[in-house]
Amino acid sequence: MGPDELPAVAPPYDAVTTGVFPRLARDRMALKFNGKDDRLHRADFQAIAATAGLKAADADTTIDEPLSALALKLDDLGPCRR
Repeated sequence: MGPDELPAVAPPYDAVTTGVFPRLARDRMALKFNGKDDRLHRADFQAIAATAGLKAADADTTIDEPLSALALKLDDLGPCRR
């Protein structure tokens, strides 16, 4: 890192757990996030934002923007057919 560069936090999607996969349900994240390695909630991201000197609203925006984009794309796909 150069003298004019600031450290950056990895994007929130790097914190996704593998617990959603049936065979990995008991798997934990390699690194702790807000002191936890599973069952992360919005409040955990807000706490990390505050620790980094950011507003909770910044964490909310970082969470809400991709969720909104995903919801729009899912709406575009229409109902799921089996």
